[in-house]
Amino acid sequence: MPGLAETEAHPTALPLSRTQPRIITGRTLVWGIAVVVVLNAWTAYCEYVVRASRLNGSHFPVALVAMVALLVLVVWPALAAVGKKEWGLRTPERRIVLLMGLIGAAIPANGLTGFMLGIIATPYYYATPENNWASFHPYIPGWIVPPDRHHAMRWFFNGLPPGEAIPWNVWWIPLFWWGSFAVAIIALCLTLSILLRRQWVEYERLSYPLVEAGMSLVAGEDDPGGRKPVWKSLLFWIGASLTLFILSWNALAWVAPLLPRINIQGSGLRLFKGAPGLTTRFNFLTIGLSYFAPQQVLGSLILGFLVCSAESGAFARVGVSFGAAGDSWTNDDVGVGWQSFGAMVVFVFWTLWQARGHLAAFFRAAWRGYDDRREMLSYRMTLLVLLVSALYVWLWLHEAGMDLSFAAMFVLMTVIGYLALGRMIAEAGYVYQRLPISPQSATVYILGVQGFSPSTMTAFAFSYSLIANGRGLFMPAVVQATRLADSARTGAHGARNEIRRVMGALAVAFAIGTTVSVLYTLYLGYTYGAYNFRVYPFSGGNYEAFGHTIRKIENPFGPDPARMGMAGIGMVIMSALVLLRYRFPGFPFHPIGFVFPFTYLTRFAVFSFFLAWAAKSLILGIGGVSLYKRTQPFFLGLAVGYALGVGVSFIVDWIFFPGAGHGIHSW
Repeated sequence: MPGLAETEAHPTALPLSRTQPRIITGRTLVWGIAVVVVLNAWTAYCEYVVRASRLNGSHFPVALVAMVALLVLVVWPALAAVGKKEWGLRTPERRIVLLMGLIGAAIPANGLTGFMLGIIATPYYYATPENNWASFHPYIPGWIVPPDRHHAMRWFFNGLPPGEAIPWNVWWIPLFWWGSFAVAIIALCLTLSILLRRQWVEYERLSYPLVEAGMSLVAGEDDPGGRKPVWKSLLFWIGASLTLFILSWNALAWVAPLLPRINIQGSGLRLFKGAPGLTTRFNFLTIGLSYFAPQQVLGSLILGFLVCSAESGAFARVGVSFGAAGDSWTNDDVGVGWQSFGAMVVFVFWTLWQARGHLAAFFRAAWRGYDDRREMLSYRMTLLVLLVSALYVWLWLHEAGMDLSFAAMFVLMTVIGYLALGRMIAEAGYVYQRLPISPQSATVYILGVQGFSPSTMTAFAFSYSLIANGRGLFMPAVVQATRLADSARTGAHGARNEIRRVMGALAVAFAIGTTVSVLYTLYLGYTYGAYNFRVYPFSGGNYEAFGHTIRKIENPFGPDPARMGMAGIGMVIMSALVLLRYRFPGFPFHPIGFVFPFTYLTRFAVFSFFLAWAAKSLILGIGGVSLYKRTQPFFLGLAVGYALGVGVSFIVDWIFFPGAGHGIHSW
């Protein structure tokens, strides 16, 4: 495959193929749209009405695994059996459906719309004399929140009175502007991913573990990589049957309480006195998908967790405190969190430094007008969209009331976080992960809040609308999507036409997913009362965004030297780790293990990470890579059976326990 320098010299040298069938077809889009619509409706109904499991809390959501598995194992084979084989799709088409599903799954509940709708509806409804939220009200621009005209927000949280209609009209203006903001964010994520795709895929050859698991799941007889269909593997069916049985049995035990349950939820375990503990949960989605991750990055995260646990315990024993976390999306142990933040900053800049040759060639090609037909956008268009989207986000925040310097720092912290999570997805494939410090918390403790106006802090509170639990919003999904789009780099009308059509499929998934999720969430809110959802974006996170902000206004502070000092320590340690890895390729500790070692999600998932790492180490030690490859279907089956079991549990909750479901799947 020609490199970027060759593309500059011969911008049209890529051979075109006119013999292969198209990948982006009407059938592909129909299936992709169906997956996106069902994902968004199912996730909202499951979490808000049935109050069962969280379906999109991971970077490869359990709901998507279940839906794709049903298509691969049941629906598409059934269509082939009745003579509609073309509707079963070829493997490259199936990858596009998976791509659209990843984008669609980033939208509902704990993704875009849960926090966005929960937070913009909150400041008037929850305001009381005690919490002093009325001090926000003069500084809230009318175009970013729906007014509480004719009790519109009260009815959203409490449910419509009999005979009243949903007041859609109060939502259109703020939804338009928040929608434009979300478009700018996903454009920013997409162009960053395009900018680094060739460096990560072709030059560094990162493994994209979650994408590899997804491609193994959708592989058919015509898989371009030579993967065998999973349904032909006995080990796959054994793994899937095992976890499906466990979850189905436990669901049956809800209905028949005399049956003993199989405990996979585990319990809390504190390794060091004073340090936050871990959870010994058997999350088979995490175990199964983590088996595809490089052994070294799993081991490094586990070792990093142990070291940081000991450090946190030592801080507690000697009474070292760095104050409150600052918000609910920052590490519980503030010192360790800021240390990880400093490590993350160095890790991101090292990632960009490694890519300096590629980035320089990319900029030269954009300047000269060359167009590589392997990318979803031309070089020039990629840079233009990147700059315009970043500028739009910055100016949007300023128009919302945020000071320009404050907004610039916030955008910078957000981009650094997105790049860290994107690299994590490409190299490590941690199923559950979030940033050690939220961009909001990083901004206020670097700049302080003294001297910034109330309008800046009001806009700051609304910036949590796109927090997505600190999981990077669209970035993890987009990084996986650009890797999956490699399937479309040759096609019936040449690589350029097919890969650019993938951009259209991605845009369709985003537009339809957002529309369905927003409208359905509003409908459920006015029907059941959003306060009764009892989920974090509507009954906790929305309140905390303003509560944390009002405390900062009432108790202003400047830049925090203690937190900056811990960040500096993290920078030094990460610099040493990077240097050791650069000078000694066999150095056993991967630096990424020091970026996310003690996040909230790591503490929930580290036990499952350990089980996957131990199993992989044992199998590699016994039979090497050959045995590892042969056992991959079993671990993929564990994840698939678990996902289908979550679906079975939802059906049981829906029928027998509506509104009082069992949250068997979370982090």
